[in-house]
Amino acid sequence: SGMEQHRVCVLGGGSFGSAIARIIASSVAAKPAEFAAEVRLWVRREELALEINTAHTNAQYLAGAVFGANLVATTDAAAAVAGATLVVVAVPHEFLEATLRPAVAAAVRPDAVVLSLVKSLHVEPSANLSLASSQIASLLGLADDDRLCVLMGPNLYKQMLDDDGFAEATIGYDDDGSGRGRAGAALAARALAAPCFATRSVA
Repeated sequence: SGMEQHRVCVLGGGSFGSAIARIIASSVAAKPAEFAAEVRLWVRREELALEINTAHTNAQYLAGAVFGANLVATTDAAAAVAGATLVVVAVPHEFLEATLRPAVAAAVRPDAVVLSLVKSLHVEPSANLSLASSQIASLLGLADDDRLCVLMGPNLYKQMLDDDGFAEATIGYDDDGSGRGRAGAALAARALAAPCFATRSVA
């Protein structure tokens, strides 16, 4: 079909990462023209990867939820991001540096859109407050922030898990006039769009 399928990867198997990965896996499976069905999820522990890949559950962080079989967990972060056109960063800010280490950063495609779910401010040694998104940009060597979007909104794992309920979030992006930021945010929004989850994008 000439158009390359987008591939999505999620870094982080905690509550929020797992909840978002579950929504994305369900969303992309319904859009085969645009997205590859397989969504990769990087988790730190081998036994969690095994649980997700065999039982399709994450009992510790997301009790009661079942993942689609198209969500494939791995403990190899570089392998998880390899080839992904959308990389969702969902690790706690104190693990950013360890997770996005040089070997992983090098495996991220130069044209990949990066969606940050990392909430907190990161305190740099100089005591300057820096947003987690700028830390991610510098760790990944993103010269321009227009490939980086930020998801803001639900701290509501349970609401996101309730398929009869509804959760809403906002995707923020940097608009430098090139249109890349808006296109990246739109891609992230389509990957996340599920009947129970809506996003809107703001520059």
